[in-house]
Amino acid sequence: MATGAKRTFDINIRRASYFLDIHQQVHAGTHGAPVLALRELPRGALVFAVGALDAYLSDVSAEVIIHQCEQGLRVGGANIYRGSSGTRPAEPCSEPRQA
Repeated sequence: MATGAKRTFDINIRRASYFLDIHQQVHAGTHGAPVLALRELPRGALVFAVGALDAYLSDVSAEVIIHQCEQGLRVGGANIYRGSSGTRPAEPCSEPRQA
């Protein structure tokens, strides 16, 4: 089952490939270096792909943190919850904290 982060990554990486598709369609069958504007399309694809990867890693990190928070973090054999000071029972952090 794909996560929200993976679905978003798939959409973004497909968008990056569009730059290369345009470059290939416009430059197909010609010889020599493409005109200056077309030379930027592969670079744009790379920048877009790096942005997609960056967003994916950020989203996955957030998903993992949320999942661990809902399940209760275990660090060094101890459960760590939001609001846990060691002197009172810990509360799971599945609900938003009130300011």
